Amino acid sequence: MGIVLLAIIVYALITNSILMAITFILIGMLGYIYAERKPRIIQMKINPDGIQVDNYFYDYDNIRSFWIFYEVEEEIRILSLHSKKTFLPYIHIPVGNANPIKIREALLQYLPEIKQELSALDRLERIIGL
Repeated sequence: MGIVLLAIIVYALITNSILMAITFILIGMLGYIYAERKPRIIQMKINPDGIQVDNYFYDYDNIRSFWIFYEVEEEIRILSLHSKKTFLPYIHIPVGNANPIKIREALLQYLPEIKQELSALDRLERIIGL
């Protein structure tokens, strides 16, 4: 990724496109800062009323279903809640090292499990490490 960014910056300088060079330098700096930050540890609790994730509470009445994305090879462990909201209906919660089987068993008491697919944007985020 860094080589491509460097090539674009060099191309911008060769073609006297200073604004383009500055833009991609800033993009590179932001990407570096984002990549170097430590991941945040999330506290999640499943209870009879809903799901508590840090300071956010997701009431079961506002959730249609759930699905757990669990792929060992790609290190994907995500709880996906399909909410009843029209705008941004999917809530993705990284579960880290938590046991996805226990999470599934707990949620099945309150919500239906409906298979979902990772979107192209979700896969792109995984590739570039967001």
